[in-house]
Amino acid sequence: MKSLPFAPKILSAAILTTLLAACGGGGGDDAPASSTPTSSTITGTAVKGLMQSAKVTAYKVVNGKKGDKLTDTTTDNNGAYTLTVSGYSGAVILEMTADTNTKMLCDIPAGCEGGVAFGAATSANGLVLQTVLGELKTTNKTAITPFTHLAAKFAEKNGFNKTNIEIALTQIADLFGLPALNETVAVNPAGNLQTANSAEQQYAIMNAAIAQLAGKVADISTKLNALSAEINSKNGQLQSSGAAGFDLADVLAAAKDVAESNQFKTAVNGAVKTILAAQLELANKNTDVTNATPTTGAGLDDLAKAKAFVNSASLLLSTLQQYDDQSFIDTAANKVKAIQALTDGDSLIFDALGAVTVVMASAVEESQETRQLATAQLNTLFGNSFNNGELEAIASNDLRLSIDASTNTAVLNGEVKLQRKKRQYNNGVWTLVNDGTAKGFTVTNFKISYPSKTATAKEFSVAIDANSKIKTANVEFGFASGSQSRVVAYFDTANTLQSHIDAADDAGTVHTPTKVEAKLDRITLKVLNAPANEISQFVGNVTLSGKRLNLDTTTGGKRLWPMPDLATLSGKFSSADGDVVESTASVALNETNPLVSPEQNFISTGFYNYKYDEANNKVTLKPQKGTMGFGNAKEVVLSLSPLGCLISNIGSVQSGYNYGCRDNSNVADAYKDFVQYTNGNYYYYGFSLRTMVNNEGVYIPIYPTNFDYKSTNAQVDGKLFYSEDALSENATHQVKGTITANTKIKLVGNAAADIEALVTANYAGQQNGNLTMTVRAGEEKIDVTGTTQNGKTTIKLSNKNGVSVDIAESASDANKLELKVNGTVQGWVYKLNGAPVVKFTDNKLKFL
Repeated sequence: MKSLPFAPKILSAAILTTLLAACGGGGGDDAPASSTPTSSTITGTAVKGLMQSAKVTAYKVVNGKKGDKLTDTTTDNNGAYTLTVSGYSGAVILEMTADTNTKMLCDIPAGCEGGVAFGAATSANGLVLQTVLGELKTTNKTAITPFTHLAAKFAEKNGFNKTNIEIALTQIADLFGLPALNETVAVNPAGNLQTANSAEQQYAIMNAAIAQLAGKVADISTKLNALSAEINSKNGQLQSSGAAGFDLADVLAAAKDVAESNQFKTAVNGAVKTILAAQLELANKNTDVTNATPTTGAGLDDLAKAKAFVNSASLLLSTLQQYDDQSFIDTAANKVKAIQALTDGDSLIFDALGAVTVVMASAVEESQETRQLATAQLNTLFGNSFNNGELEAIASNDLRLSIDASTNTAVLNGEVKLQRKKRQYNNGVWTLVNDGTAKGFTVTNFKISYPSKTATAKEFSVAIDANSKIKTANVEFGFASGSQSRVVAYFDTANTLQSHIDAADDAGTVHTPTKVEAKLDRITLKVLNAPANEISQFVGNVTLSGKRLNLDTTTGGKRLWPMPDLATLSGKFSSADGDVVESTASVALNETNPLVSPEQNFISTGFYNYKYDEANNKVTLKPQKGTMGFGNAKEVVLSLSPLGCLISNIGSVQSGYNYGCRDNSNVADAYKDFVQYTNGNYYYYGFSLRTMVNNEGVYIPIYPTNFDYKSTNAQVDGKLFYSEDALSENATHQVKGTITANTKIKLVGNAAADIEALVTANYAGQQNGNLTMTVRAGEEKIDVTGTTQNGKTTIKLSNKNGVSVDIAESASDANKLELKVNGTVQGWVYKLNGAPVVKFTDNKLKFL
């Protein structure tokens, strides 16, 4: 039997209070973009070794070729650059050129020519590196490296356009087993690689390998151009090994030498070294031409499709990881600066909402007569209905609650103070003392309307008026104009609200609502006086509906139970200048017939087997099910201590005062005295006499007046003194439903982002169901479809180019996931030294 991961809410004795509390790619030019951004930014890093004071120029693409210059800039000491382009959105060529003022930080482990040590600045005059962007968006991040240069030259061979650029970038990445070329952060190979992730380390080592292969900085351009010519002549491939010119093994051998050098070996993740070694070993095994694959899937065999999908997944992850860089985090953090600046006291505003609604509900339940309650009366109500050992609400001198019997409304105005409390131990006594100072909340026209207790109806509604507000100097909570926030309870038959309140614990159907609907409409939370570029407002809605069901209990009986059937949440965080974080979620339950725990005080007939052992002076109690005591025992054995106290083999017999110590030498008589003296009060029963049953609760034995405690074999009833009030499933009792969630993030300015995740999950009971999900970052997207049967899940993933793979747990290794295309395994996903990798059936390894 499986427990369900949510707990129910039982209707309280005061229905009115409960209702209110519920409110607490081709060769020709691609089609142009539909709109041209007024301004775009391009940021990134230029790295062979790190390039300082290098010129970076952006060029248009015209008829598939390099066109007019758009703008230029110079890299800083960290190799970083920023370009701003206005009035253009097509493909872009970025070209880095080194002149006499440019310095490169030497990344050849043995040092560079002229006696320049590893990590020191050296001249790179004449070096040219390119990268390409398929289109210009509002914000763009791209590296400029030897490998983006190879991709740019491969795209140029077929004509620059969006499709050819995408093919070239992913083709070259797959050829060398690299992560996404433009999107992966290009870190300084001669810097602190220990702070970089595995993909960034691999990229840095391969960048350093180009200089290692050249032998000196002055020969980098020559070697790179020769490598480009070889790749282009083989249509994006290389000979694996044994070539007269350059081959893949040459590049990988140089990378392996870099990774194992004294300058790199301690900083590089073991997974990176393992992958490089495996790639080199595989390349050296044959002299065939490689079979690198772009992200497009047309005409590919199944293994190539698997590789294409992994490439596109890596590209999506790299796009998402752009939002992990510190500049984005710092800028994005500034957008929520106003929220971060709120004091701890401001965060109590939701507790203030709870205090306000509870005190108003308590006052109305007490009496609906027209009257005004002042400070002393309100403090009494706070004390009776809200205050606890951690938080205390205090009515200020101006707080007034006005109740109008003619309109059935109540309005609260004035200041409520909230005081945190803490326990303090002094001179052997625990007392409650103030924890810090009280925080004041100004309540303005907080108004509720409610039904008359004497009105007869089948449905009753409680509403919170629009424009009700609670605020501090920094933050304001309220219900926007036009808000229709209310809770409605529906009953089988027309009756007075007072009769429902008086009989709320009735087990019959008459006084249990058949349905309850709650809606918080256009609730707003504002940070006051926030700058326009900071996220400062939330507006959202919450709805919840539930219905009454007559469910089967786990013990075979019936129990009326309020069951939620629909819950929705939607809201938007925003700033004045256009930043938006928007989310919607809903849970809809259908075909709902789970099992429910029996009610408290349920009697389970013959629950225990009782045995008295005269020879050994012991009593044994064994329940039909569940466990006893702290050690999950299946039975308890009672005996007497030398002082005549009842003891057990699994823990205490009595709780509190030692009622089990009597003037008896016989354990049966002592146990009888204990039961009769405590009068069956379960509070005195220690844990060894309590039986825990999953999805039911805690039982204790109960005995008839004439029970023979010296019986050698008797059946004893069990009483459920604590019900778990839990829902559970079995083969015939299940909950089925649908969960949907959609989150969108759009940020403007320097921290621009465009991310969306859409999830729909259908639960069919008993660990069966299905899930669909789309994750998008910019234009990169992956669709996920998952099916679970009897707890085992199979997932199908598809990229934007239509390549699909199936993912399932490996039958032979629980630590690996199988990657299948058309039902055949083409690779395995697992962790290598903590880094996620994919190993294909041709033994190629790639980081995700």
